[in-house]
Amino acid sequence: MKERAGKILVVGGDGTIGRALCAELLARGLSVTTTSRRAGHCADIVQLDLVQDPEDWLPPSIPDLAFLCAGVTGLAACAQDPAGTARINVGHVLSLARRLAGLGCRVVYPSTNLVLDGNRPFLPADSPLRPACEYGRQKAEVERQLAALGPLAAVLRMTKVLPPKVPLLCGWAKSLRAGECVRPLSDLVMAPVPLLIVVEALIRIGLRGGSGIYQVSGDRDVSYAEAAAMVARRLGCSPSLIRPATADEIGVTLEAAPRHTTLDPSRAEAELGIAAIDVARTIAGIPIDDK
Repeated sequence: MKERAGKILVVGGDGTIGRALCAELLARGLSVTTTSRRAGHCADIVQLDLVQDPEDWLPPSIPDLAFLCAGVTGLAACAQDPAGTARINVGHVLSLARRLAGLGCRVVYPSTNLVLDGNRPFLPADSPLRPACEYGRQKAEVERQLAALGPLAAVLRMTKVLPPKVPLLCGWAKSLRAGECVRPLSDLVMAPVPLLIVVEALIRIGLRGGSGIYQVSGDRDVSYAEAAAMVARRLGCSPSLIRPATADEIGVTLEAAPRHTTLDPSRAEAELGIAAIDVARTIAGIPIDDK
């Protein structure tokens, strides 16, 4: 697919994905406007708070492409306030998507493996939507309704996204360096992908005019206990310091704990050149210093 640049809008430029996406688009010399919940002091940052319905909202200029990265992303927050978070994550996100599509703007929506049940590994994109948590249900509903926009809408499902700095891994490393035991979960798995890979996938979908559902995924599931063991090996620490525990054993409530989180990335590999990501390399590439 040929890449097409134009006016680009990043909705939610103050979130982890939106901020990294905006930075990369600007680094490529593209024309980008970003939104923030707070009023900006820059012409390229406009205020948009999805607590309010954006049905009448307009950016300073009509974009050709919009990335819808705003919303409440915490699983616990969605579980604790399903109605309030759904108003933002479903109602207002869809209102904005329809508003933009009505102006001829294509929209790209970041989604999650949690729209699926994870009953087996590498679930394909056309698997039935079977979310097991409130956050997944909200994402699934947006996916369902975006399908009505046809070629003007694309969805990128992703597994666990690791930013350049991961507090959990750094916390493990700090404890291990001090000779302290850590108790990572043995009954929670992930198939992590680096934030920059997700950003690259979003950009390729957007600029190449993709529509429908794409999926990016780690190449296998690892438990959090396995990830902690990888950190220990990097530090040369004794494996005896890793003491895996279940969520019940340490009194943690898991909003979602699918057996598998991997997704079938075959379409992303064929059209975007992004195959399943090596999980061991992803975790090895995360800095674990204590600075």
